Amino acid sequence: GSDKHIDSLVELGGISGLCAVLQVADARVVQVALEALEIILCAGRRMGKSYESLVDEADGVDALESLQEHENEDIYDKAVYIIETYFGTMDFLEDENLAPTASEHAFEFGLSSIKTVDNSEGSGRAQAQHQPQPLQPFNFGGPVMNFELSA
Repeated sequence: GSDKHIDSLVELGGISGLCAVLQVADARVVQVALEALEIILCAGRRMGKSYESLVDEADGVDALESLQEHENEDIYDKAVYIIETYFGTMDFLEDENLAPTASEHAFEFGLSSIKTVDNSEGSGRAQAQHQPQPLQPFNFGGPVMNFELSA
């Protein structure tokens, strides 16, 4: 449809419905939902609208990530393409996952860094592994306290 039709579909809650369909067992239905989701996200970019945040709110990013394990290679490829194209940097999210910077009376939490590992001996697909950052000291106005966890 036209961008106007797509925008109307989104306003009526179409993204949450599509994201729910991504979790059904029928591979053909999932493929159609992925194609529709890609068309909507592309139209959103053309119109300057952030439909990515609506997909995330509808647990669509989680559904797309789980489709990276799908046995159907076309579904896997489309899910990876959508994630890399529209969610690769996750800039669409508000800074909800970022902690404030450390100051005299504040504390800071580090985010995990992600390292891609080649799993060519397995499925041939790259997998992300989370590498925890070292703990940062925190202070509530008293002496600085460092807590370290041993493995």
